[in-house]
Amino acid sequence: MSDSKNKTIETPPIAFIIFNHPDYTKAVFTEIRKARPKKLFIIADGPHTPSEEAVCKETRAVVETIDWPCEVYRNYAEKNLGLNERFRSGLNWFFENVEEGIILEDDCLPHSSFFKFAGEMLERYRDNERIMMISGDKFLLDFSITDSYFFSRYFPIWGWATWRRAWKKYDVTIESWKLPESRKHLKKIYTQKYMISHASKLFDGIHSGKLNTWDVQWLYTCLMSDGLCIMPGKNLVSNIGISGTHQGGYNQNLPTYDIYTPGDLRHPETIIENTNYDGRFYERDFKPKPQTLWARLRRNIIAILVKYEFIKKIYRFLVKIKA
Repeated sequence: MSDSKNKTIETPPIAFIIFNHPDYTKAVFTEIRKARPKKLFIIADGPHTPSEEAVCKETRAVVETIDWPCEVYRNYAEKNLGLNERFRSGLNWFFENVEEGIILEDDCLPHSSFFKFAGEMLERYRDNERIMMISGDKFLLDFSITDSYFFSRYFPIWGWATWRRAWKKYDVTIESWKLPESRKHLKKIYTQKYMISHASKLFDGIHSGKLNTWDVQWLYTCLMSDGLCIMPGKNLVSNIGISGTHQGGYNQNLPTYDIYTPGDLRHPETIIENTNYDGRFYERDFKPKPQTLWARLRRNIIAILVKYEFIKKIYRFLVKIKA
């Protein structure tokens, strides 16, 4: 155990990615302001249509005033670049200027302890090539560990941090997926056939150009590098956006906790994947389930309810009590 609670950890440089959600942006920016990073990189996409210009301008106005000592860099697109190009070009720009840092989207609300945790992990594992990133997400709230964090082969990007050394391996086209060795490697990583199928469909979609995103390529990069992700023992970031990306929307609007309570971080003695966590998470979120009438109705109800902020706040409160 290290004396991390009393150790001064400087907030790492932050890449803050915004678009057209002024309310979400304001909530996340409030936490960034409390963390007082010395370097802040703001990345914004442009409007899809002329009617969207006003809300994009309103969102950018939220981060216009920086009232603490900070070097501020802005990378604003005049036209809409789209999810893939905006993230790729924005993070390329970020890591051209810094060796390591935190990446936050405008709907990923961090607990204040996330910044210190990310900074401490960036420092501790800076030279360990196998560690590809640090996540602020722990989606299985009831999964208990004795250490303060563990290692996973899932790579959640709702509030995360990494190094230039890792990001430089990123390949937006995942050209190597066409090689038989890549598919063989995937089968070595996953013991679950449904995970091999799930990941293969994602990678096929990227390689063929049918899937337009950026994070699947990052997953591919980490897996093909035989990398690991640092996962906190407590959830540190809550995605407060409207819709979920996994079955049932389990992973959004989760409560957050202070990872430094009750005390210093307890570091794992060995660097090895926690297959218990990964197995439980894969089964819950990715294993095919019967598409019953109730399941479809439940998803539709959730899709309606999460549009209301007070519902999301009540949900976070109830989940926190249950956990």
